[in-house]
Amino acid sequence: MAGKLMKEIESVEEKIKYVEIKYDRLLLFFFSLVVLYILIEPEYSIKIENFIRSLAGYGYIGIFITGSMYTTYATGPVAAYILFIFGEFYNPLLIAALGAAGACAIDFIIYTISKKYSILDSRGGRSFLIKKIQPGHILYKFAPLIALFIIGSPLPDELADIFMGQIRYDKKKFLIISYLGNFLGILIISLFGASFG
Repeated sequence: MAGKLMKEIESVEEKIKYVEIKYDRLLLFFFSLVVLYILIEPEYSIKIENFIRSLAGYGYIGIFITGSMYTTYATGPVAAYILFIFGEFYNPLLIAALGAAGACAIDFIIYTISKKYSILDSRGGRSFLIKKIQPGHILYKFAPLIALFIIGSPLPDELADIFMGQIRYDKKKFLIISYLGNFLGILIISLFGASFG
């Protein structure tokens, strides 16, 4: 009797673990959508914009923090505008160096999370397509160029961060790509600010 009860308890535990593994990422995804919806509401988005604008008064620390906000699609456009304004008052190379350091820090966090936890397969593994992108595969060979293009462009860095994390790209090389891409992107913005601001 006790053995049968223990088997039933173990069976229930296994089912609970399966549901937790299968749906935890889905719940996390929906939670992030709710947070994003709240943040883009005018009441909150104005507060976020005002906060980022206030960073212009904090000099070098403000450049670093604004750079960290430059990477995400939710805060990127406002951060780019503030980096443009910084270009009027600071050396564009200094802005690019500090801003890229902040941006690289956030990119690395997203990369590390996506490398550890798959967001593409709800069972905790990588998706079939991502598993096929191994060293030697053509997409793996061109991954640095793809990531550099995305990070250096106005596109959200998350696209490159997640892709590079999912294919398990080398973290040291990723950091170089992230810093270089963000440096170039921020340098262009701050040069425009220095010239036309």
